[in-house]
Amino acid sequence: MISFKIEEVAEVFRESVEMLSKKIEFTKIDKKAVSGFVLFGKHQILNDEVAVKFYHTTAGVSPEPQKLATLKHPNILRVNDAEEVDDDFAFFVAPYCAAGDLDDLMCLGTLGVKEAIDLVAKVTSAIAYLHSEGFIHRDLKPQNIFLTEKDEPAIGDFGSVIVQGAGGYTISLTKHSLLYRPPEDILYNHFHQTGDIYQLGILLFQLLGGHLPYDEIEWLNSIQTKRYLNLHFPENQIFAGECIEKKICGGKLLDFSTLPKWVDNKVVALIRKAVRVDPNKRHASASDFQIALHNVKSKVQDWQVVEEWAVTRIKGLEYRVLIDENSRIQKRRVGSWKNDNTFDGESIGEAVVFVEGKI
Repeated sequence: MISFKIEEVAEVFRESVEMLSKKIEFTKIDKKAVSGFVLFGKHQILNDEVAVKFYHTTAGVSPEPQKLATLKHPNILRVNDAEEVDDDFAFFVAPYCAAGDLDDLMCLGTLGVKEAIDLVAKVTSAIAYLHSEGFIHRDLKPQNIFLTEKDEPAIGDFGSVIVQGAGGYTISLTKHSLLYRPPEDILYNHFHQTGDIYQLGILLFQLLGGHLPYDEIEWLNSIQTKRYLNLHFPENQIFAGECIEKKICGGKLLDFSTLPKWVDNKVVALIRKAVRVDPNKRHASASDFQIALHNVKSKVQDWQVVEEWAVTRIKGLEYRVLIDENSRIQKRRVGSWKNDNTFDGESIGEAVVFVEGKI
């Protein structure tokens, strides 16, 4: 059953949609999907809400759709069905995640330090498995990592997945989200396994509260902005894209000064290594990156954000730092909070250093 006009579906997909409608009651189309064509509905046999994505394939580079259905990992969304449409397109059917994706999670507020590390470690475990199966993902961004009903992160978009070539990389003919494209993909159309690690580094940066603007004009300086505003579409987008590519290839995409002051330098160093311009200077494998995440987690203080406060616990005492230009510290063992008048600084950074000095 289809609750919308079949004419709303691209002609190349209509036969497949009509075939699938015998077992899926389609309810809506996602017309905002960036790298494919997505429909939602209820699977009549499985009695589950599902998403169906149609995506472009490249012979010899894209994995056989049926292979996606064999992938089994707790942090990879289960693929119920996958088939070729023709030589250029395929589709997969996966569970619909009502809890949304990591972008939705970030909109709810800044994550705790160890919570962010844990999330990325779980996604990294899934990527290590994907690599062991001979695949590279290429599009690890918050919108492609969903939250299951158990609040577990799960990679849920496979339209970008490619088969790894014999040289340890694949010629990347199709392009995905510019902000997450590693330098070697822009410069040489090469995508290595370490390209996925590069994207995991950006993901950790974002989950920790680092600023990564989605609006292209925010990446431009005043001179570039003036030129951008004088151009028409699509020339303005092409120009902005070229400016962003220069930042990526120059290793200047991430502004580490935007990370909250309570993010430890050890975590910053880990991210810096993951996003090195030279792919050979990143973590050697997803497993190595996962080990590095676990190691750094054990060495940093766990700060969490509660309303306008950054909160942590040290030696049975709870401390909280006001997230404000004129910061202050409060503490408690139980009951109500009391000001810590031994702190004579002002900035958040000074307050964090003062509290962590209690360890």
